[in-house]
Amino acid sequence: MKAVFEKVPEDPSSEITAFLYDQKDFDAPWHFHPECELTYILEGEGLRYVGNHIAPFQAGELVLLRGNLPHFWKNTHSIGRSKSLVIQWEEKLIPSIIDLHKIMRSLAQASQGLLFSQAISQEVLPQIKSLILEEGNHFIQLLEILHHLSDDTEAQQLSKLDHGKRVSLESQDRMGLIFRFISENFGRKISLKEIAALCHLTEPSFSRFFSSNFQKPFSSYLNEYRISQASRMLIESHDSIAQIAFASGYESLSLFYTQFRKYKALSPKQYRKAYKLDFA
Repeated sequence: MKAVFEKVPEDPSSEITAFLYDQKDFDAPWHFHPECELTYILEGEGLRYVGNHIAPFQAGELVLLRGNLPHFWKNTHSIGRSKSLVIQWEEKLIPSIIDLHKIMRSLAQASQGLLFSQAISQEVLPQIKSLILEEGNHFIQLLEILHHLSDDTEAQQLSKLDHGKRVSLESQDRMGLIFRFISENFGRKISLKEIAALCHLTEPSFSRFFSSNFQKPFSSYLNEYRISQASRMLIESHDSIAQIAFASGYESLSLFYTQFRKYKALSPKQYRKAYKLDFA
Protein backbone atom coordinates (compact mmCIF):
# COMPACT_ATOMS: atom_id res chain seq x y z
CA MET A 1 0.00 0.00 0.00
CA LYS A 2 1.51 3.29 -1.07
CA ALA A 3 1.30 6.45 0.98
CA VAL A 4 -1.09 8.26 -1.31
CA PHE A 5 -0.56 11.92 -2.10
CA GLU A 6 -3.86 13.67 -1.42
CA LYS A 7 -4.78 16.87 -3.22
CA VAL A 8 -6.75 18.90 -0.71
CA PRO A 9 -9.82 20.51 -2.40
CA GLU A 10 -9.50 24.25 -2.63
CA ASP A 11 -12.22 26.65 -1.62
CA PRO A 12 -11.95 29.54 -4.11
CA SER A 13 -13.24 31.94 -1.45
CA SER A 14 -10.67 30.97 1.16
CA GLU A 15 -7.15 29.65 1.64
CA ILE A 16 -8.54 27.45 4.40
CA THR A 17 -10.45 24.23 3.68
CA ALA A 18 -12.89 23.26 6.43
CA PHE A 19 -15.55 20.57 6.35
CA LEU A 20 -17.64 18.02 8.23
CA TYR A 21 -16.78 14.41 7.33
CA ASP A 22 -19.81 12.11 7.78
CA GLN A 23 -19.61 8.58 6.36
CA LYS A 24 -20.07 4.98 7.45
CA ASP A 25 -16.30 4.58 7.87
CA PHE A 26 -13.14 6.64 7.76
CA ASP A 27 -12.15 5.37 4.33
CA ALA A 28 -9.13 7.52 3.39
CA PRO A 29 -6.03 5.39 2.71
CA TRP A 30 -2.69 5.95 4.42
CA HIS A 31 -1.92 9.32 2.84
CA PHE A 32 -0.13 12.64 3.17
CA HIS A 33 -0.54 16.18 1.83
CA PRO A 34 1.48 19.41 2.15
CA GLU A 35 -1.28 21.16 4.10
CA CYS A 36 -1.47 21.23 7.90
CA GLU A 37 -4.55 19.50 9.29
CA LEU A 38 -6.59 19.75 12.49
CA THR A 39 -9.06 16.88 13.02
CA TYR A 40 -11.68 16.51 15.75
CA ILE A 41 -13.38 13.10 15.98
CA LEU A 42 -17.12 13.50 16.59
CA GLU A 43 -18.09 9.83 16.19
CA GLY A 44 -16.23 6.57 15.56
CA GLU A 45 -13.46 4.50 17.12
CA GLY A 46 -10.63 2.33 15.92
CA LEU A 47 -6.89 2.71 15.36
CA ARG A 48 -5.04 5.95 14.61
CA TYR A 49 -1.91 5.80 12.42
CA VAL A 50 0.35 8.85 12.44
CA GLY A 51 3.85 8.34 11.02
CA ASN A 52 5.15 5.33 12.95
CA HIS A 53 2.58 5.77 15.74
CA ILE A 54 -0.33 3.37 16.21
CA ALA A 55 -2.91 3.71 19.01
CA PRO A 56 -6.65 3.44 19.63
CA PHE A 57 -8.82 6.50 18.99
CA GLN A 58 -12.36 7.37 19.99
CA ALA A 59 -14.78 10.27 19.81
CA GLY A 60 -13.64 13.48 21.46
CA GLU A 61 -10.00 13.46 20.38
CA LEU A 62 -8.32 16.39 18.61
CA VAL A 63 -5.13 15.93 16.56
CA LEU A 64 -2.92 18.46 14.79
CA LEU A 65 -0.74 17.28 11.90
CA ARG A 66 1.91 19.27 10.04
CA GLY A 67 2.15 18.92 6.27
CA ASN A 68 3.56 15.74 4.68
CA LEU A 69 2.99 13.59 7.77
CA PRO A 70 1.45 10.26 6.62
CA HIS A 71 -1.70 9.36 8.55
CA PHE A 72 -5.10 7.72 8.59
CA TRP A 73 -7.85 6.67 10.98
CA LYS A 74 -9.07 3.06 10.64
CA ASN A 75 -12.38 1.84 12.07
CA THR A 76 -12.24 -1.48 13.90
CA HIS A 77 -15.99 -2.08 13.60
CA SER A 78 -18.85 -0.48 11.70
CA ILE A 79 -21.25 0.38 14.51
CA GLY A 80 -22.66 3.89 14.11
CA ARG A 81 -21.23 6.63 11.90
CA SER A 82 -17.74 8.03 11.37
CA LYS A 83 -17.79 11.80 11.78
CA SER A 84 -15.04 14.37 12.10
CA LEU A 85 -14.48 18.09 11.81
CA VAL A 86 -11.48 18.84 9.58
CA ILE A 87 -9.57 22.08 8.94
CA GLN A 88 -6.70 22.17 6.42
CA TRP A 89 -4.42 25.05 5.45
CA GLU A 90 -1.00 25.80 3.98
CA GLU A 91 1.58 26.50 6.66
CA LYS A 92 2.79 29.61 4.82
CA LEU A 93 -0.62 31.13 5.55
CA ILE A 94 0.55 31.82 9.10
CA PRO A 95 3.34 34.45 9.08
CA SER A 96 6.43 33.86 11.19
CA ILE A 97 6.12 36.93 13.38
CA ILE A 98 7.00 37.22 17.04
CA ASP A 99 3.37 37.44 18.21
CA LEU A 100 2.70 34.01 16.71
CA HIS A 101 5.79 32.22 18.02
CA LYS A 102 3.72 29.90 20.25
CA ILE A 103 1.63 28.80 17.27
CA MET A 104 4.74 28.16 15.17
CA ARG A 105 6.20 26.09 18.01
CA SER A 106 3.05 23.95 18.08
CA LEU A 107 3.22 23.46 14.30
CA ALA A 108 6.85 22.37 14.62
CA GLN A 109 5.82 19.80 17.23
CA ALA A 110 3.00 18.69 14.93
CA SER A 111 5.67 17.33 12.55
CA GLN A 112 5.23 14.24 14.72
CA GLY A 113 1.50 14.74 15.31
CA LEU A 114 -0.04 16.35 18.41
CA LEU A 115 -2.88 14.84 20.42
CA PHE A 116 -4.46 17.49 22.64
CA SER A 117 -5.88 17.02 26.12
CA GLN A 118 -9.60 16.41 26.54
CA ALA A 119 -9.99 19.68 28.45
CA ILE A 120 -8.48 21.88 25.72
CA SER A 121 -10.21 19.89 22.97
CA GLN A 122 -13.60 20.55 24.50
CA GLU A 123 -12.81 24.24 25.00
CA VAL A 124 -11.96 24.83 21.33
CA LEU A 125 -14.73 22.60 19.91
CA PRO A 126 -17.26 25.47 19.65
CA GLN A 127 -14.67 27.55 17.77
CA ILE A 128 -13.96 24.68 15.37
CA LYS A 129 -17.67 24.18 14.73
CA SER A 130 -18.10 27.90 14.17
CA LEU A 131 -15.28 28.02 11.63
CA ILE A 132 -16.69 25.07 9.68
CA LEU A 133 -20.43 25.64 9.93
CA GLU A 134 -20.81 29.42 10.06
CA GLU A 135 -19.80 32.47 8.08
CA GLY A 136 -16.89 34.52 9.36
CA ASN A 137 -13.23 35.38 8.96
CA HIS A 138 -11.73 31.89 8.82
CA PHE A 139 -8.17 33.16 9.10
CA ILE A 140 -8.82 34.99 12.38
CA GLN A 141 -10.82 32.04 13.69
CA LEU A 142 -7.99 29.64 12.84
CA LEU A 143 -5.42 31.82 14.60
CA GLU A 144 -7.62 31.94 17.70
CA ILE A 145 -7.98 28.15 17.72
CA LEU A 146 -4.25 27.53 17.24
CA HIS A 147 -3.34 30.12 19.86
CA HIS A 148 -5.65 28.41 22.36
CA LEU A 149 -4.18 25.00 21.53
CA SER A 150 -0.63 26.30 21.96
CA ASP A 151 -1.36 26.71 25.69
CA ASP A 152 -2.01 22.99 26.13
CA THR A 153 0.86 21.78 28.33
CA GLU A 154 -0.57 18.23 28.25
CA ALA A 155 -0.50 17.80 24.46
CA GLN A 156 1.20 14.54 23.44
CA GLN A 157 3.48 14.04 20.45
CA LEU A 158 2.50 10.86 18.62
CA SER A 159 5.04 9.66 16.06
CA LYS A 160 8.67 9.04 16.96
CA LEU A 161 9.53 9.90 13.38
CA ASP A 162 9.97 13.64 12.86
CA HIS A 163 8.38 14.52 9.53
CA GLY A 164 9.73 18.04 9.80
CA LYS A 165 12.55 16.28 7.98
CA ARG A 166 11.61 15.32 4.45
CA VAL A 167 11.00 11.63 3.83
CA SER A 168 11.40 10.45 0.26
CA LEU A 169 8.38 9.18 -1.65
CA GLU A 170 10.16 5.85 -2.08
CA SER A 171 10.53 5.55 1.70
CA GLN A 172 6.88 6.48 2.24
CA ASP A 173 5.82 3.85 -0.30
CA ARG A 174 7.82 1.20 1.53
CA MET A 175 6.42 2.32 4.87
CA GLY A 176 2.90 1.99 3.47
CA LEU A 177 3.69 -1.49 2.18
CA ILE A 178 4.99 -2.47 5.62
CA PHE A 179 1.89 -1.06 7.37
CA ARG A 180 -0.43 -3.07 5.17
CA PHE A 181 1.57 -6.29 5.46
CA ILE A 182 1.67 -6.08 9.26
CA SER A 183 -2.05 -5.27 9.52
CA GLU A 184 -2.91 -8.33 7.40
CA ASN A 185 -0.43 -10.79 8.95
CA PHE A 186 0.27 -9.79 12.56
CA GLY A 187 -1.63 -12.87 13.82
CA ARG A 188 1.00 -15.26 12.50
CA LYS A 189 4.77 -15.59 12.65
CA ILE A 190 6.48 -12.95 10.49
CA SER A 191 10.13 -13.44 9.61
CA LEU A 192 12.59 -10.67 8.84
CA LYS A 193 13.48 -12.51 5.63
CA GLU A 194 9.84 -12.49 4.47
CA ILE A 195 9.19 -8.79 4.99
CA ALA A 196 12.61 -7.79 3.64
CA ALA A 197 11.84 -9.68 0.43
CA LEU A 198 8.49 -7.89 0.23
CA CYS A 199 10.39 -4.58 0.14
CA HIS A 200 12.97 -5.96 -2.32
CA LEU A 201 15.75 -5.52 0.24
CA THR A 202 18.27 -7.78 1.89
CA GLU A 203 17.69 -8.44 5.58
CA PRO A 204 20.51 -6.09 6.71
CA SER A 205 19.31 -3.36 4.31
CA PHE A 206 15.74 -3.73 5.53
CA SER A 207 16.83 -3.51 9.16
CA ARG A 208 18.78 -0.31 8.44
CA PHE A 209 15.86 1.17 6.49
CA PHE A 210 13.36 0.34 9.18
CA SER A 211 15.46 1.60 12.09
CA SER A 212 16.28 4.80 10.19
CA ASN A 213 12.65 5.61 9.36
CA PHE A 214 10.93 4.32 12.49
CA GLN A 215 13.67 4.94 15.09
CA LYS A 216 13.23 1.43 16.45
CA PRO A 217 13.93 -2.16 15.34
CA PHE A 218 11.30 -4.01 13.34
CA SER A 219 10.76 -6.50 16.17
CA SER A 220 9.88 -3.68 18.60
CA TYR A 221 7.43 -2.13 16.15
CA LEU A 222 5.76 -5.49 15.48
CA ASN A 223 5.32 -6.07 19.22
CA GLU A 224 3.81 -2.60 19.64
CA TYR A 225 1.33 -3.29 16.85
CA ARG A 226 0.37 -6.71 18.24
CA ILE A 227 -0.18 -5.28 21.72
CA SER A 228 -2.31 -2.45 20.26
CA GLN A 229 -4.51 -5.04 18.55
CA ALA A 230 -4.64 -7.20 21.67
CA SER A 231 -5.72 -4.16 23.70
CA ARG A 232 -8.73 -3.61 21.48
CA MET A 233 -9.64 -7.31 21.57
CA LEU A 234 -9.55 -7.23 25.37
CA ILE A 235 -11.93 -4.26 25.38
CA GLU A 236 -14.28 -5.29 22.58
CA SER A 237 -14.53 -9.07 22.88
CA HIS A 238 -15.22 -11.73 25.49
CA ASP A 239 -12.42 -14.00 24.21
CA SER A 240 -10.07 -15.47 26.79
CA ILE A 241 -6.66 -13.88 27.30
CA ALA A 242 -5.04 -17.02 25.85
CA GLN A 243 -7.20 -16.76 22.71
CA ILE A 244 -6.31 -13.08 22.31
CA ALA A 245 -2.61 -13.78 22.81
CA PHE A 246 -2.69 -16.40 20.04
CA ALA A 247 -4.79 -14.18 17.73
CA SER A 248 -2.26 -11.37 18.22
CA GLY A 249 0.61 -13.51 16.97
CA TYR A 250 2.08 -14.78 20.24
CA GLU A 251 2.79 -18.49 20.50
CA SER A 252 3.90 -18.14 24.12
CA LEU A 253 1.43 -16.86 26.74
CA SER A 254 4.28 -15.84 29.07
CA LEU A 255 5.84 -13.73 26.29
CA PHE A 256 2.47 -12.09 25.64
CA TYR A 257 2.16 -11.15 29.32
CA THR A 258 5.72 -9.77 29.34
CA GLN A 259 5.18 -7.65 26.22
CA PHE A 260 1.76 -6.43 27.36
CA ARG A 261 3.14 -5.20 30.68
CA LYS A 262 6.04 -3.58 28.87
CA TYR A 263 3.81 -1.42 26.65
CA LYS A 264 0.71 -0.97 28.82
CA ALA A 265 2.16 -1.10 32.36
CA LEU A 266 -0.77 -3.39 33.27
CA SER A 267 -1.48 -7.08 32.94
CA PRO A 268 -4.04 -8.06 30.26
CA LYS A 269 -6.55 -8.85 33.02
CA GLN A 270 -5.99 -5.47 34.72
CA TYR A 271 -6.29 -3.67 31.39
CA ARG A 272 -9.57 -5.37 30.54
CA LYS A 273 -10.99 -4.59 33.98
CA ALA A 274 -9.89 -0.94 33.77
CA TYR A 275 -11.29 -0.18 30.30
CA LYS A 276 -14.02 -2.73 29.58
CA LEU A 277 -16.89 -0.75 31.11
CA ASP A 278 -16.05 2.38 29.13
CA PHE A 279 -16.81 0.49 25.91
CA ALA A 280 -19.67 -1.68 27.11
